Amino acid sequence: MDLVKIFRALGHEVRYALFMQLITGAGTTSCCDAIAPDEAACCVVDFTRTLPLSQSTISHHLHILSEAGLVTQERRGTYSIYAVNEQALVALQFFLDEAKICRGIGSTHPIALQPDL
Repeated sequence: MDLVKIFRALGHEVRYALFMQLITGAGTTSCCDAIAPDEAACCVVDFTRTLPLSQSTISHHLHILSEAGLVTQERRGTYSIYAVNEQALVALQFFLDEAKICRGIGSTHPIALQPDL
């Protein structure tokens, strides 16, 4: 897991909004007939309903989230279906939990929060 890529991807307000929409399931009813009603996924058109952006701009930002490993992309016919990468979410949560512990310990373990270089 490349934390720099993840934080860089989430550091943009549009990508953060897209990611949060996928996590929370905002706008869970998809207009895409390739997505089951109970499936936690969206197609690009679903995002255009909630964000005042073009499909190409949304696709660009979703691609960056995908490259960072935060979302998965699956082709179903003519649609690209996006969902949260649950493994990446668990790993990110683990990192944040560890960061809280290290921060609480203080300066005796500063190397725990430094990236592998």
